[in-house]
Amino acid sequence: MYIRLPPELWGKVAYALRKTNAESLRRKTREEWTSENQSLLALCLTSKMFNGEAVPALWSEVIISAKVDLAVLDARASPILAQLEQSDFHYATYMKRLSILHVDTIHGDHWPPIVPLPSLTSTLERILTACRNLDCLRIYCNNDTIPILNHLSTLIFPRLKMLRLGIRLNNSQLNDIVSNFLLAHPGLLEVRLGEGTGTSVWKRMRESNPLPLVNRFEGTLAQLLMFSQPKTLCILRVSRSNPRGSHDSRPSIIRQLNRLPNPFVGVTHITFALHPIPLDTLDILQTVADTFPSLVVLDGFGVSADFIEFIQHGIKNVKRISSRLPKLRGLVIYEMVSRTIHSRWEFYEFQTPSEMTMEQAFSRLLRLFPALREAKHVRKYLREEIVREMKVIYSKKGMEVMRGERRTTA
Repeated sequence: MYIRLPPELWGKVAYALRKTNAESLRRKTREEWTSENQSLLALCLTSKMFNGEAVPALWSEVIISAKVDLAVLDARASPILAQLEQSDFHYATYMKRLSILHVDTIHGDHWPPIVPLPSLTSTLERILTACRNLDCLRIYCNNDTIPILNHLSTLIFPRLKMLRLGIRLNNSQLNDIVSNFLLAHPGLLEVRLGEGTGTSVWKRMRESNPLPLVNRFEGTLAQLLMFSQPKTLCILRVSRSNPRGSHDSRPSIIRQLNRLPNPFVGVTHITFALHPIPLDTLDILQTVADTFPSLVVLDGFGVSADFIEFIQHGIKNVKRISSRLPKLRGLVIYEMVSRTIHSRWEFYEFQTPSEMTMEQAFSRLLRLFPALREAKHVRKYLREEIVREMKVIYSKKGMEVMRGERRTTA
């Protein structure tokens, strides 16, 4: 028996096949996108009615990606541009999410350098120009290989809510281009910027109050200098400057945090990516607490040679610290075991603490963070390519410890 459904329900069926949750938009791969496309194409062939409803969902998201070979990227981008520029269709009006991913440059520099393809750059620029209804834009590439930032800075996307740029901002010109783009898009809710150098451009932006609505930001501590009144900002994923040689980086960490203009009172979740911050001195702990006083979850403290001594014997003025982070309920602490089978923090190696020693140290964390409910110790073994985790749950009944192990490679 044939059941006639209202057209709006057919459209909901089609859009349900396209994953649009926030995490999917941040991480979706070409393989996942292709699988969604296959389901939507099958739906298009079901009936004329379904075809009309499925086509907008099919074109609502486009991912153009390739590994290393720019010719492959060009071959995938060109037919998309041809479809977008057909006068008989309106595919560009359907596009809400666009990803341009040159995957090789996500994992590191390529040698010998990849020679740019002018035709590819032109194609990508024309695609960007055609898609003015985007609400999500991801671009991961090397701007020397695919120089599209200059053109991107001339465009305005009135509906843009999520921007993720995996482009290394290694000179003042690129910083200026990106800062101008941010200022032209005050409606952004989530922003991810690539690693970079320099602080002056971000300081200059502060007077213009960029990103007044953003609630999630991923970037560097230096890039946080742009925020003057971060009232809506609640989730951060930030990295500090790279450690240099055998220098003690603790003073640098404190300086980087202290130069931020205001306490980020709205931030409840923070991740210190790439280089964890050592939990081994009151000065560092106090600085983190002063900068982010409302933290509920902190992911990114690190185990150094002084961690155990600090937790067991070095804590003084505990009330002064705990009163600054009264809401902290979740904590993740990392430890790296080098190929020499010793733990390592930056350029320093030390004897790996035993599991019992780490468990005893975690039992004392409540002295620092009385509201703590869950803490995790993540120990990464580079030699064996495994990760061992200890998860601790704190309750009125005591402390429950769970351990697990997983491989770091598939």
